[in-house]
Amino acid sequence: MAPRAFLEEVVAFAKKHHLIVAYDNAYSEMFYDEPPLSFFEIPAAKDVGIEFHSLSKDVQHDGWRIGWVCGNAEMTKDWRLLKTALTPALSRRSRKPVLPRLKIPRPSRSSKI
Repeated sequence: MAPRAFLEEVVAFAKKHHLIVAYDNAYSEMFYDEPPLSFFEIPAAKDVGIEFHSLSKDVQHDGWRIGWVCGNAEMTKDWRLLKTALTPALSRRSRKPVLPRLKIPRPSRSSKI
C-alpha cells in the first residue's frame, strides 16, 4: 500500500512528464489498521491516472479477473479499448455468480480484518 507522500510524488512526476498512471488498488478492502489510500485522494490524480479494483479479491473469486477501472473518462475509455484487445472476456456463465455480489452492501472503508 503506497503512502501519501509517494503518491504525491507519482502525480507530480506524471504531470511533469505527461505520463498516465495505472494504480492497482485491488487489495483496498483488505487491511488491518488504516485503509489504503485511493489514488484519487491525491490532488490532481484524476488528471494523470486511472485506478483498478478487483472484485475477485474481496469476494473470494481469486483468479477470475473480474474488476473495474475508474478515473478520467478519456483514460478509462482508452483502457477499455486496450483491455478488450488484449484480454478475453469471461463467459456469461463465469460472470453470473459474481454479479449479485455487486448489489450486496460491502464493508465500509473503516472495516478491519
